[in-house]
Amino acid sequence: MNGLLLYLIVFQTSKSFRSYSIILASVTLSEFFLGLTAALAMTRLIPIENGIVLQFHGLCRKFTPQFCNDVHTITLHCISYGYSLMPLSFWYRHYVLSNKAPSPKLITFLCFLIYLPAFITMVSDWSSCL
Repeated sequence: MNGLLLYLIVFQTSKSFRSYSIILASVTLSEFFLGLTAALAMTRLIPIENGIVLQFHGLCRKFTPQFCNDVHTITLHCISYGYSLMPLSFWYRHYVLSNKAPSPKLITFLCFLIYLPAFITMVSDWSSCL
């Protein structure tokens, strides 16, 4: 479904919704990769005394434990980015009620700015496992 939605966003969006379609495309891509990585890892969280253990039941088990951990990190990254886009989406909808729609360049920049913390967290999780 995310593939169909992305197709509609890219090829069927009118000019008046072009800037908001950037936010929708970001959410759609994030959810697509979230579904893909969650299915690939199929992570089970097992609580222990002062922490948790991750047990992977997905196809990532065919590779290495590190690969499963990396896939799980991408899953968490997608969740974080998706939730981070919600305030931007809300701001956009509130803003256009009384103003002209912001430019697509501004929305792209804001999506990138919001993406940076999630990306830095993902990379730092990878480097802490090395």
